[in-house]
Amino acid sequence: MLTIFNVCFGVGIVLTLLNTLLSLLGVFNFLDFDFDFDFDFEIGDFDFGCFLPLSPTLAIIFITIFGGLGRVLYGDMNIILVVIIALTVGFFITFLINKFFTKPLRKLSSKESADASDIIGLPAIVSEKIFEGGYGKITFKFDDNTLSGPAKSADDGEINTNAKVVILDIVNKVYIVERL
Repeated sequence: MLTIFNVCFGVGIVLTLLNTLLSLLGVFNFLDFDFDFDFDFEIGDFDFGCFLPLSPTLAIIFITIFGGLGRVLYGDMNIILVVIIALTVGFFITFLINKFFTKPLRKLSSKESADASDIIGLPAIVSEKIFEGGYGKITFKFDDNTLSGPAKSADDGEINTNAKVVILDIVNKVYIVERL
């Protein structure tokens, strides 16, 4: 059983580190998707939300906690009790992370995302200089949220910081802008 705990803990740590490293390098974030299952239910006034860890990130958190806690408790008590405690604590912590972090962040993210057609034509301010033939950064308001992102001049010209621009297009998550 110790082997199972070691494998779960090791796989959880390796996948977390690998995902972090690859996303920091800008390659990709392979844990950034969700299964679209929602087992919402309520008991009284308490909404349990999505009770099962069905996203890859939550599954990795669960197996890491299960494996780590199992390793710590192994040998000190009955193995069946160790498995029950590790499963219960892993499930409970995963539930709390999902309820208080994952779901609120997902809701916040969906509020801030908009269709390109909603953003095209909005005025913006250059927050980081757009270099000739290069990129910079703009900041703009949309639905009472201040958003920012990489920007490129439509004529490949230089646009200084604090210049007022208008968003003409979005290509590969880069805002194409023109001076006002």
